[in-house]
Amino acid sequence: MSLQKILIVEDDNRIQKLISMTLSEFKNEKVIISNGLKAIEYIKENHEQLGIIFLDVGLEGVNGFEVLRTIRKDFGLQTPVVVVSAYVSKSDIEMGVELGADHYLVKPFNLRKLLEVCNNYLRSE
Repeated sequence: MSLQKILIVEDDNRIQKLISMTLSEFKNEKVIISNGLKAIEYIKENHEQLGIIFLDVGLEGVNGFEVLRTIRKDFGLQTPVVVVSAYVSKSDIEMGVELGADHYLVKPFNLRKLLEVCNNYLRSE
């Protein structure tokens, strides 16, 4: 059985690389998508292959909250979703949790915490 993929939905190239490099100890394939609409399309087609999704909120067009709403409400998927966002207000965090985020990491995030969160979800399968 092949390892499930790690999906990184992030529009900032530096953060894409930071997350991918930080998670390099995981041999899972990392898929990087920088657009909310493309992320929804990818998730719809490949959800069975996904082990975890790291999702930025501040995406152009379809934002991360809309992606999360689609994953949970329209697709009914339970794939772990970790919101990684600079949106730090209490209402933003509550919105993420209400929409079904499994975890909410605030940018700038602690790299050890990122590893810990990924390890908890990927190892618990």
